[in-house]
Amino acid sequence: MRDGRRAELALDELLADFDTHKISGAAALATRMSELLGQIAEEASAGGCEAVTMAIREASAAVVDRFGGISPVINGLHAIMSAVESTDPSEWATPEANARVELAVAAYVKRIDDGLCAAALAVGDLVQHGDTILAFTIGETVLRGLVAARSRGKEFVVIVAGQDPAYLERVTCELAREGIRMTVMSDLALAWGISRSSRVIVGADAIALDGSILSRIGTRALAVVARSEAVPFWVAADSTKIDLAAETGQKLRPRERGKMRLRRDRFPADTILFAPDFEMTPGSLVTGLITESGPVCPADCHALANTLPKSRRVMELLSMRI
Repeated sequence: MRDGRRAELALDELLADFDTHKISGAAALATRMSELLGQIAEEASAGGCEAVTMAIREASAAVVDRFGGISPVINGLHAIMSAVESTDPSEWATPEANARVELAVAAYVKRIDDGLCAAALAVGDLVQHGDTILAFTIGETVLRGLVAARSRGKEFVVIVAGQDPAYLERVTCELAREGIRMTVMSDLALAWGISRSSRVIVGADAIALDGSILSRIGTRALAVVARSEAVPFWVAADSTKIDLAAETGQKLRPRERGKMRLRRDRFPADTILFAPDFEMTPGSLVTGLITESGPVCPADCHALANTLPKSRRVMELLSMRI
C-alpha cells in the first residue's frame, strides 16, 4: 500500500474517533494529527528530501479535506508544513534537517497544552466572587477556567445550557465534583438565563481575523440577547483556534459531523430539513476573547494570528475549498 493511502486511512481513523467522541475536543484531535504527521515524515525520511516532501504534501491535502473546519488541526498542519517549506532540499539527508518536522510537532503540541492552560487560568481570573455565569456548550477551556476560579475560593453559580443530554450530564457531574453550584437551563430559555447572569462565557471552534467566531448553533442568538441586556459576552479560546484563511466571519467554514438531529422518516418526502451544528457569531457581538495572553479585543486577532506559522501550501489548499 502506498504511503499516501496509508496516511489517508490513518486520518480516516482519527476522524471516526473524533466523530464518535473517542477523541474529546479539537485540542486532543490536533495533538493526535500532529503526531501522526511526524510519524509519516519519519517513515519517509529514508527516501530523502523528495520522499519526505511528497509524503507531507499528500498528507496535507488529506488533512485539509477531512479537517478543514477545525482550526487547531489546520494550524498544526501550518506549523509542520512550514518546517518542510523552510528547509533547503539539499539538507534533507542530514539528521538535523530530518529532525525539523519532529521539532515542529513537539513545539505545536506544547503550544496547544500551554495555550489551553493559560487561557483557562485567564477565565479563572475573569470570574468574580458572587458571579452568575451563563456557560453555553462548555468546552475544555471554559471547564478548566471555572475549576480554576473555584480552586481560588471564589463562590459563584453556573447556568449550564446546551442541547446534548450526554454533554449536560458529563459537564454537570464535573462541576458538581468541584463543588460548583449550577442550574441546568434549556437552550430555548435564553432570555431567562441572560436576565439572571452577570456574564456569558462560551467556547469557539474557530475564530476569524475580525474576531467573529464559529461555535455551536444557538451561540449567536445568545450573543444578541446578551447585547440587548448589556451582559458581557466572552469567548474563551486560545490562539490555535484562529483561522488564518478567514479574514471575516463569512469565510469561516464549519465541518459538519453529518449526524442529522431531525429524522427524515418523520416528515413528508418533499420537506427540506435544516439542522446545522455550527453558526457564525459576528465579532461586533463579542465583548472580548479570553486567550493565553489574557482578555483581548476581537480586533486584536490579527496580532495573535501573527504568532502562528503560516504555510504557503496549506493556504493554497484552503483557498480551493468550496
